[in-house]
Amino acid sequence: MTQLILKDTTGPIVAYLPRSPGQPLGKPSAASIGVRTPADDSLASPQPATIDPVASVTNQDAARGTHELRFAAAPGATRFRLYILDHPSLSQPFYVQVADVAGTSVFLTDPLPCDIPAGAQFLGAALTLALSVAQTATVDTITTSIAQVEATVSGVTRRWDHEIRIVRQEFAQALTVPKLLKLAPEVMRWRSDGSTTYGELIDAGYEYLIQDLEGRGYEVTRINSPSKLNLALVKRIRWALLDSIHGPAHEDTKEAEGQYRDQIRMAEAGSRFWYDDADQNLATGRQNPSPFSTAWRAR
Repeated sequence: MTQLILKDTTGPIVAYLPRSPGQPLGKPSAASIGVRTPADDSLASPQPATIDPVASVTNQDAARGTHELRFAAAPGATRFRLYILDHPSLSQPFYVQVADVAGTSVFLTDPLPCDIPAGAQFLGAALTLALSVAQTATVDTITTSIAQVEATVSGVTRRWDHEIRIVRQEFAQALTVPKLLKLAPEVMRWRSDGSTTYGELIDAGYEYLIQDLEGRGYEVTRINSPSKLNLALVKRIRWALLDSIHGPAHEDTKEAEGQYRDQIRMAEAGSRFWYDDADQNLATGRQNPSPFSTAWRAR
């Protein structure tokens, strides 16, 4: 998922250790991040990253399908961040995303995929780096900024790229997990193995949606009210899941693709769908950059 960072701000960059076969998740002991933006290239001079300090232990059992983890003391978790949950009874640790915190309880965006015994480790995983205003002074156009992350986990150094993009206005994710499950309850059945969280499904759907809209000539950070795209995003997630289950040639997959394309057509038909490039304060809108083409195929 490309992280959008607002122009003339300090970010920060927030990166996570990627899942990789044979390399289980773990809390990094050290990390650094190098950054290249249109205004600055510091890839060769990485800076130490801040590692989320949370390291707590649950004090009550948590049943499969529930959303709450309980602790003896508030663990200090941050809403919407990912955390690593681990216990000797688990085959491997996994990410959970925090939806809310209340006292000594942490509520998750996704139901737990298995029973979690008391004594499970709840570990901060976010690697963050504040940028300078100078680094975010120029908006990305054709090129995408990049952050190169290096982290040491259990004595093993891992490196990966974390895509970032400097934008005039944030493209706020308006679709929440409860809204997704209300609009498409079948997603619970299709996401049967629990390997991907609902939050990650939404993030992946946004990636597809952004690519599709940019292919249509839109600068997505100038779309007027991203909530207008909720239904299109839900249908894009359905299409992606059916494609992974049945393949692209299956009639259910093709039907889902058609529903998604119809929803995109309906959304972009509005005269205030996006903001005019000439409008510096993003105060007014205009028509689509081009008419909908029946030849266009969403990626």
